[in-house]
Amino acid sequence: MFWFPTDEIAAGTEKAFHDHHADSRTNGEWFNVGPNEAAEFLAEYINAFLHFAWCSEGQIDKETLWEARNKSGVYAVEQKLAGERWLQAWGEQ
Repeated sequence: MFWFPTDEIAAGTEKAFHDHHADSRTNGEWFNVGPNEAAEFLAEYINAFLHFAWCSEGQIDKETLWEARNKSGVYAVEQKLAGERWLQAWGEQ
């Protein structure tokens, strides 16, 4: 679902997901977490990572930050989740 520029970043993101959802682990790599919740966590984690890299002594410029968000799939996931929340709210009226 997401693209990462290095294996180290991918591994760090996976570890963060495992640590954050440790109470939801059912068996090995399986978690009792819905796909939207998992995608939202990963998108927020990647955004935080990119923001930190952007703010930390200018490691990346703003154009690279936006390119990374788009290329990684974060922007697409955010748009999909926002659309699903809107449809759900619209259906509840």
